[in-house]
Amino acid sequence: LIIPAIVGGIFLLRQILAVPTIRAQTERGILRLPFIGNLMRSVNAAQFARTFATLSSSGGTVPDSLLAAEGSVGSSVFKARIREVRGKVEEGQALAQAMRAAEIFPPMLLHMVASGERAGNLPDMTGRAADYLEDELDSNATVALGLVEPLMIVLLAGVIALIVLSIMLPILQLNTLAIDG
Repeated sequence: LIIPAIVGGIFLLRQILAVPTIRAQTERGILRLPFIGNLMRSVNAAQFARTFATLSSSGGTVPDSLLAAEGSVGSSVFKARIREVRGKVEEGQALAQAMRAAEIFPPMLLHMVASGERAGNLPDMTGRAADYLEDELDSNATVALGLVEPLMIVLLAGVIALIVLSIMLPILQLNTLAIDG
């Protein structure tokens, strides 16, 4: 009964998250979480920056690079904000200003984009921002794994203690029966 319930729950969750409004609300909630939200924001920003840098350095226009970068991120919230940024850029607004108005990109990426626009070297600066964000993700993953490791040890110790107790308890009960009898 447990396995079909788990499979059914996963199937139901996937069906619920397939609804765009529910998915967007869920992602907004995740983005508000302290550690996981920052991690999700960094992952999507790194994907965006890497795709944008690659395409713009290959000679793509900013709106075309934004369109491709929109497709590279996994979050529907990020996709919507990148779509807004692309619309503002097509209207003539500066990229850094449009990204700042979106209020979802990390400050470091915003500074690098603004610096790249001023210097006329946007692809290079966006590439550097992508490198920095990817390095930050690697260090965050290392820290997270370092925190999970002791928790796993404690969890496994608890499981082993339960197994030992389940073996020893009947033996101790037999001893008390033998002493009483």
